[in-house]
Amino acid sequence: MQVDATAADEVGASIPDLTLEFGLRTRDLPFITSQMMLLDSAYFHPVEWSGTMPMMNWATSGHQAQWFVRDAATGLENEAATFRVRVGERRVIRMVNLRNSIHAMQHPIHIHGQRFRILSVNGVAPPAWAWKDTVLLPAGATVDLLVEFTNPGHWMLHCHIAEHMEAGMMTHFIVAG
Repeated sequence: MQVDATAADEVGASIPDLTLEFGLRTRDLPFITSQMMLLDSAYFHPVEWSGTMPMMNWATSGHQAQWFVRDAATGLENEAATFRVRVGERRVIRMVNLRNSIHAMQHPIHIHGQRFRILSVNGVAPPAWAWKDTVLLPAGATVDLLVEFTNPGHWMLHCHIAEHMEAGMMTHFIVAG
């Protein structure tokens, strides 16, 4: 659904044009590491003040931990999940941080070259409207964005945690002129 700027206040419960899922896939983890990551996933504080990310980075390799962004409709992940829009379009993008993912954690998601407004976090509208280019996607949460695509070209959408981006949690999109 394309959304007019004047209707932005009324789109909180709208059907998204694109749903992206964020999570982690692991393989060949040492037993103790996998157990620690499972324990770390048992409880999610609403604000992640500290985490086991330094321990996880030390204890795993890129072969063992692959972070992903997946197009929920196609199942395509990371660079294969490329999407295309036209200059001037406004689209509702839903981002889902998968709760059942081992070591689920929050992700600061950055959209290059465009701006957006947060429509809702877990169905609740924000107290104030503001244009942004980065949103915090809490562990287990769903965030709906109204993205305004105004800059033509090839752009990235990725997690701003460098280890996550380098281990796959990024895709790109094309804004056609």
